[in-house]
Amino acid sequence: MCYRGSRHRRTRVVSDDWEFELVNFLSCFVQNKIAVEKDEKKLGKLTDQQVNEIVGTLETGMKCFWCKATNELLFVPDIDEFPDGEELFADEFEQLNNRTDEFVEIEAMSSQNAFNVMADFTEQLDDSRLKFKLEDVLSDRKPFSKFKFVIDNSGEYREQWFAFKAEKYREWVQLQVMDF
Repeated sequence: MCYRGSRHRRTRVVSDDWEFELVNFLSCFVQNKIAVEKDEKKLGKLTDQQVNEIVGTLETGMKCFWCKATNELLFVPDIDEFPDGEELFADEFEQLNNRTDEFVEIEAMSSQNAFNVMADFTEQLDDSRLKFKLEDVLSDRKPFSKFKFVIDNSGEYREQWFAFKAEKYREWVQLQVMDF
C-alpha cells in the first residue's frame, strides 16, 4: 500500500487498493495452502483413494506395505495362506526385500478388533429385532459367519453394515499411518 502524500491522499489510496490487497492476500493464502498440502503428501499422508485401496485390499487377505517417503503402496499375498503368491508377485516381493528399511506394513484388523466393529454396529442399531438377533449371534460360537448370515438377510441394514465397517476400517488404517 502507498502511504505517500497527505493524510487525505493516504486514505484514498488505501481505499482504492483495498480490493487489490484483499485479492492479493487471498491468492497468497491459496498458494500457501496448496504448497502445504503438497508438503503434507511428501511427508507421508495417504490420500482418501489410497486409504480406500488399502482397506479393500486388506479385506481380501492381502498384505499392504507403505513407503512413507514416496507414498508408494505395495500389495502382496500372505504366503502362509497363499504359497504360490510369491511366484505371482515376484516383483513386489523383490522390491520389499531390496528396500526393507523404507516400507512399513499396514496390518489388517485383528479378529478381536473386527469383532468389536460388529458389536459397535449392533449397539447402534434402531431395529430392536435385528439388534437382538445380532447380539445373540455375537455371543454364540462362530460369530463371524453367523453375523454375516444375519446381515446378508437383513435387507436395508446390509448396506448400512458395509458402510459402517468400511468407515471403521478407514479409521483403523489412518491410525496406523499416524503412528509411523
